[in-house]
Amino acid sequence: MQKVPSHINSRGSSLIEILIALSVFMVFVVATIGATTTVARNARHVANSERAAFLAEASFEIIRNLRDAQYDFVNLPDGTYGLANLANVWALSGSFDVQGIFSRTVTLSTVNSDQKRIHTVVSWEDQVLGIHTVAMDTYLTNWRAPLNIGLTVNKTVVNHGGTKVLGDFLPNSLQTLAWDNSVEPPVQNTVNIPIVYSPFTMTLGPGVYTFLTTIDPNYALTLSADCLGNSIMLANGDTKLCTITYEEYVIPTVTTPTAALITETTATLGANVTSLGIPASIGERGICWGTTPAPTTNCVAEGGTTLGIFTQARTGFTAATTYYYRGYAINTTGTGYSADGTFTTGAATCVVASAPVGIPTVYDSASSASAVVTKPTGVAAGDILFAHILHNPAANIDRLSVIPAGWNLVGRHRNGNYNQALYYKIAGAAEGANYTFGFSAASKIAVTLSAYRGCFDVLNPISVFSNTKYVVSNTTYRAASMTIPTANTTVLVFASMYTTTVRTFANPLTQGGGWTEDYDRGANTSDFSRASYRRFIVAPGVTGVIDSIGTSGSTVKHVFSVGLTPL
Repeated sequence: MQKVPSHINSRGSSLIEILIALSVFMVFVVATIGATTTVARNARHVANSERAAFLAEASFEIIRNLRDAQYDFVNLPDGTYGLANLANVWALSGSFDVQGIFSRTVTLSTVNSDQKRIHTVVSWEDQVLGIHTVAMDTYLTNWRAPLNIGLTVNKTVVNHGGTKVLGDFLPNSLQTLAWDNSVEPPVQNTVNIPIVYSPFTMTLGPGVYTFLTTIDPNYALTLSADCLGNSIMLANGDTKLCTITYEEYVIPTVTTPTAALITETTATLGANVTSLGIPASIGERGICWGTTPAPTTNCVAEGGTTLGIFTQARTGFTAATTYYYRGYAINTTGTGYSADGTFTTGAATCVVASAPVGIPTVYDSASSASAVVTKPTGVAAGDILFAHILHNPAANIDRLSVIPAGWNLVGRHRNGNYNQALYYKIAGAAEGANYTFGFSAASKIAVTLSAYRGCFDVLNPISVFSNTKYVVSNTTYRAASMTIPTANTTVLVFASMYTTTVRTFANPLTQGGGWTEDYDRGANTSDFSRASYRRFIVAPGVTGVIDSIGTSGSTVKHVFSVGLTPL
């Protein structure tokens, strides 16, 4: 085989090697150029990002300067703006601004009365990598707003016999909402502010502060104007006082019971409400009365619901009875009473005449030194008895000398031999069956006993009387006029004459008539005729003469008239 010359092979290998070397070199050069380009592009992106971040942060400072130099915080407007530097003075301008390749927007929004959010976006465009943005947020505060000074919470407890203390009642703290800016976005959290003691003064920022209170059925809660509704609203510069008072409930206070215009069945009663109690409102006030102390019966509301003196006219009482009474007032806590007062109703006022009891009893004798007269049938304790005593001793003397025990003189009169007397007695519980009147010597004697019941004062039964001798020779038997001091008075008339002939009498016609004859006895063995009449006189005043009529004329005539003291 023929060998190829070695120098020819060497030349071929060199060429190939050169080509390979050039290829490797070109690859290296291209790789080097690409790497250099990437590094340059990355460096430019980093630089642009840093520039964008700078522009974003610069916008924060610009807005702060605007707040402090050109705008008050409150007047810094919300919205999206650009920033412009006009003669070295920054201003909000349009909706964005351009700084070289960068476009910037600044958005302002209100978070609360003392805080705004600043949101800044800076964007630019890279021909290879596209559009890039840098966004940043910060918060702007109203640092010039003054702090609130002097919120004082004063919690008090007022006891009226109770033992509660401050620790038995809320609040022990205040609650409010506060912004937490440590998170994004900021959030509001509830914050508890302790009330360490009372009164307790705190320095707080603006906002709304709330608190809890205790509901106690025995204590009234009162809040001052600064914290009504368990809420305190603080604005800049406020100084407020929140007073929280727990006061133990109290019944009303009633004093000074009074009684006036007392009659047999009516009275005007009153009292004085000096405190409405706690709560300070009453539903009614009035008077209670009864026949035993501390009455809780017959309680009637007067109609008022305020402090002060009140009176009310009350009825339904019984005559001549002692009553206890007291004022009362009611609130939701209970009923308060005054001390007891007492009054006694008047005795019953009679509106009818005293009534005769039984039939009058009589004694007649032509000659006797004593007269035994039987008590009228039906006489009871408290009745009044009248003894009309006439005697003629045939001598110009008065021989009536013995009067039974318990009898009281109304009047005596002597007209020559003709003697008249009138006595009365209040019957006791154990009256005898008869009464004996004695004379110093035997005489002609006539005695009549009459009894009456009701409508007179047994302690002072006779209010007025007249003792009249009437010597005019005619048929009139006249009693002198009397002045009746009291309304509703029973008037009794006892007329007599000495005659040997039986004489009778007719009812008086004076005072408008209306007289009732209780007895009419003509002369018997005593030679005395006598009669009695009764009339109820309503109005007080002068009666005028009281004339009764006999059947014949005489000059030996006499009349006693008596007014019984009414109840």
